[in-house]
Amino acid sequence: MVDIESRRVIGLLPSREIENVVEWLKTYPNLSIVSRDGSVSYHSAISQVNSAIVQISDRFHLLKGFTDAAKKFLIRFLSANFRLPQEAVHYAGTGTSDYWDKDGKEDFPTREHKQTLEKKKALVKHVRELKEEGWNNREIAEQTGISRQTVARYLKPGYNPVNALYNTTYPSKIKSFAEDIKRLHSEGKTFRQISFYIREKGYKGADSTIRMLCNT
Repeated sequence: MVDIESRRVIGLLPSREIENVVEWLKTYPNLSIVSRDGSVSYHSAISQVNSAIVQISDRFHLLKGFTDAAKKFLIRFLSANFRLPQEAVHYAGTGTSDYWDKDGKEDFPTREHKQTLEKKKALVKHVRELKEEGWNNREIAEQTGISRQTVARYLKPGYNPVNALYNTTYPSKIKSFAEDIKRLHSEGKTFRQISFYIREKGYKGADSTIRMLCNT
């Protein structure tokens, strides 16, 4: 724990358990503003000690939150405009040793998903613990900063925090037309001509996917 004005370390807690944090905070009755990370436990502990204490996000986590939000937006916005490396031949069903091979390592989206999942599991656990202590849904929602509908969903016996659709793959719309596209492109056909040709044969995907394949 650091004094945000003097920047001096004033305490090192042995755990992040709510009860321990509450006991430590009670030794500082003059607290009016607390800067913290996104921990649900810290939020709960501070609120239990004094609901009048103003809680603010520390600079690091505030910037990280903005960065993560911007990154997610850019990934959605730019995903259709990335070019595949020249040596990638995935549409032919052959393996490569290029960027797309992970060599058994987790990529960033996978690590980020796991971190998000762990946070969600901790929040669900916290919500259920509060319910067992006798809190009603409105109080839990105010305490944790989530909606009452979300609280009710987390309290359902069969609720699973894992997104059932995560890492789900869908059949490629363009794979069966890949050879036609490459042939027409090598013949000097325009993207519009290629699009018209394969749509006549049943293609229903986006034109941007055609361009991406032609640029591989």
